Amino acid sequence: MRGLLPGEVLNLTVVRGKDRLSFNIPVAAAPPDQQVLIDADALLGLRLDESRREPIVKDLRPDAPISRSRGRELLRNARVSEIAGIPVESRDDLGPLLTELRQIGRFAAVQVGFVLADGRALRVRDFPVSPD
Repeated sequence: MRGLLPGEVLNLTVVRGKDRLSFNIPVAAAPPDQQVLIDADALLGLRLDESRREPIVKDLRPDAPISRSRGRELLRNARVSEIAGIPVESRDDLGPLLTELRQIGRFAAVQVGFVLADGRALRVRDFPVSPD
């Protein structure tokens, strides 16, 4: 439901047999700590470890463009260290950068830096940005 804005109402009808139940559900924004997880997955195809304050890649979204890239296995357990040259230390740092990236547009590429699990640095110059 990424097309709805906070404050809008989602009209939902549930059909059970011959019964129809209608609901009006007000849309609310995700809290910032959850929004960064949503945006990392939707825009970059990175599923971050929810239990960590650092932006650690737990997995890749299978249908994301990055999941088809050579060397993708190196990204598991890597920490996102920069987006477009801007340093990232925590998920709190990452959130505003992803919000800006979402507003710029889709079907683009951005430089994303990582610190791999073995401590090596990796910069992906043309990291694909996914559509929602």
